[in-house]
Amino acid sequence: MFPRVAFFALIVLVLSTGFVPTASLAMDGSGKRTIEGRIAEVRESFPPQLVIESDDGKFEIGLSDATAIQVEGRKRSYEALQTGKLVRIDGTSTSARSLTAERILLLEEIEGRIANVLDKPTRLVVARDGREVVVLLGKDTVVLDAKGKASDRTNLRKDVSVRLRFYRQEDTETKKTVSHGSSVKILPPKP
Repeated sequence: MFPRVAFFALIVLVLSTGFVPTASLAMDGSGKRTIEGRIAEVRESFPPQLVIESDDGKFEIGLSDATAIQVEGRKRSYEALQTGKLVRIDGTSTSARSLTAERILLLEEIEGRIANVLDKPTRLVVARDGREVVVLLGKDTVVLDAKGKASDRTNLRKDVSVRLRFYRQEDTETKKTVSHGSSVKILPPKP
């Protein structure tokens, strides 16, 4: 009896908060969560806090001394976090709309057409206005369809329009900067 009541209470809680999990907001069973979005507010408290505006709404993010902030693969202080910046936050959920950040990556974004898909490891070449970006798709890269739902990587084909969010890191072996995909959203065809 109790588990059934608890299940319905959870459903009511989810519906009343408006929280509906989507593929752009990844969460595993341990409370680990990944959020992508723009910094809407930086709260100068101790420890500092952020408000992130994502496709799924606003989230409050707590930082700690252990939070790793990375810009192009280099550690930075929280001063690098400014309103309007696009970020990916990996952390632990403290409630439906808040989490404690373990890692914050500043992201770049490009919208364009896929010029090529390379295998082993999977990489996308996205072109826009004469600029090409080659991005490695890792196991944590989220692929979304035009409606924001999880999509299969086989839908990433030449000439498909996408919005690609990525971060740069230095490869420890080659010492070259490598772009890693955070998310790829397939855009609807333009009429």
